[in-house]
Amino acid sequence: MTEAGRMLIDNDLTEISDDHLIMAILTGDDEAFSWLVARHKRRVFSLAARFARDRHELEDISQEVFIKAFENLKAFRHEAPFEHWLSRITVRACYDFLRRIRREKSHTSLEDLVYELRDQTHEARQAAREAHELLAWAMSKMRPEERLIITLLELEEKPVSEIAELTGWSESNVKVRAFRARQALKTILEKKMKGNAERRLDNLFAAARPVKHDTSAAEEFFETRLMARIRENRERLRHWFSWVWRLTPAFMAVALVLGVFSLFMDESQSLDIFSAIANDHAEYQLINYLGEE
Repeated sequence: MTEAGRMLIDNDLTEISDDHLIMAILTGDDEAFSWLVARHKRRVFSLAARFARDRHELEDISQEVFIKAFENLKAFRHEAPFEHWLSRITVRACYDFLRRIRREKSHTSLEDLVYELRDQTHEARQAAREAHELLAWAMSKMRPEERLIITLLELEEKPVSEIAELTGWSESNVKVRAFRARQALKTILEKKMKGNAERRLDNLFAAARPVKHDTSAAEEFFETRLMARIRENRERLRHWFSWVWRLTPAFMAVALVLGVFSLFMDESQSLDIFSAIANDHAEYQLINYLGEE
């Protein structure tokens, strides 16, 4: 039985801290990582869904986040909660995703993602959806860093200090980027927003903010798919190392031959040098002899 399994018997899963699960993972317990993923996947999916255009992209972003977390878990210093560390990885993965799709033809249908709007009237839900689709269209034309800062600041309503921590930018840099992003967004939407553009933009954010994608279907069996990919990557790496190990004797033999050949060439060159010196000395003696004559 794994260490995580013993902990689960002794305690309820909700009572097991992230630090204990991480300790088990670092000893080779994959089951503990599955539980860690199950605990934090909703937060990752929620943010990734702000940028993903369909379920496939949502799956790719989320898997990339947890694979990076798994591969770099030894670097986690326990100075802050695990979820903060994971949030930084998530923001970075979303930013990398935006940069990858920057040159692709934008599409904002989001037909594979289901909207989740609870406790609202039909008119409010319709207005929120329309606001979300308008923002999605406009933000698809923005630069990756502009889209990221607008999403974190205006839609996720994160404070500037937290955005600075998540992105690695200074707080002053975050403020400058946010101002420029709003200006860029207003320029894109100016033909569709008549009247006070600043106020209309704030109203647009307020209407779109409650719109979240229902990621429950994508989250189902996510841990199983993720662990299958991690094991596949591990097996591929093990296979690569096995080939390197098999070829090691051949590499050593080639290195030995090259070393001997290099040594032989050095000796030949040394003999040629000594021969030249000897010939020069004999010629010098002959010239001296003829001179005496």
